[in-house]
Amino acid sequence: MESRYSKLVLLGLVVAVVVGAYLYLNRGYGDVSELGYQYATALYSACNQSESRKLEVIYQMAIAARERQELDDRELRWLNGIIEHGRRGDWQAATAEARKLLEDQVTEA
Repeated sequence: MESRYSKLVLLGLVVAVVVGAYLYLNRGYGDVSELGYQYATALYSACNQSESRKLEVIYQMAIAARERQELDDRELRWLNGIIEHGRRGDWQAATAEARKLLEDQVTEA
């Protein structure tokens, strides 16, 4: 009987860890600066139109903004993730991620 109880407790802990990890990994994007939001908007437009050139211009501008400390590392990492989807030709994923980044900035009133 005690062995069965121990197994149930262990199973409960495993389930809790898996659920916690899932929620942690799927929590979405955090807040971005106004400039980060502008870059995300530009990325959404470029990706929605499959514009490789615009994507590269936005990338260069974002890198320069990071060097001027106008974007933080986290924002640049998120923007670069979207850019990488586009560079691989996965425009649908790039557009979806840009949209998600923008949507995650909306707060409920």
